[in-house]
Amino acid sequence: MLEKGTYRARASNFGLGFSQNKGTPQCSIEFTVSDGPYTGDTITANLYFTEKTQERTIRTLRLMGWTGTEIGAIGIDDLQNEVLLVVQEEEYEGRRWPRVQWINDPNRSGLQLGRQMMPNELSSFSNEMRGVAMKFAAGTSEKAGAGSKKPSQPSSGGRPAQHQPTPPTGATPAPDYPNDDDIPF
Repeated sequence: MLEKGTYRARASNFGLGFSQNKGTPQCSIEFTVSDGPYTGDTITANLYFTEKTQERTIRTLRLMGWTGTEIGAIGIDDLQNEVLLVVQEEEYEGRRWPRVQWINDPNRSGLQLGRQMMPNELSSFSNEMRGVAMKFAAGTSEKAGAGSKKPSQPSSGGRPAQHQPTPPTGATPAPDYPNDDDIPF
């Protein structure tokens, strides 16, 4: 069973139908993990077609590779793109299990750059900064000039501050409800 984490995966099974309790149109997608220690493990996400979720569901299917316009014609061969699944643990009526929380583009960077440096720009910038970095490596930085600030010092008693991950931006959640009576509409 998958643990809480992020996994590269591909769709390995796909079906369209209706939810058990309310009869809401849905697709159920079984994913197979394609990398890491859980390679070959599977997890299912249920995506719903309600007024509030249908656009998000279509965007998710597009992310997975579907390019058509006829939902009823989707086959597993249309969903071959690898995605990143963010898996969380969920509890319902005293039972715990892994649940697909987000389905993300594996090529989307979590970095927020206006434009990434090209190799020649990276080399030039690296050479330009080498002297500054050497001053700090030697522990002898020049006094800060007017209007300049000293580099920030690590907090928490000399230890580097812990990096806090930011939530995914533009992520596509997978509304995998254990019971469609819980759909927020």
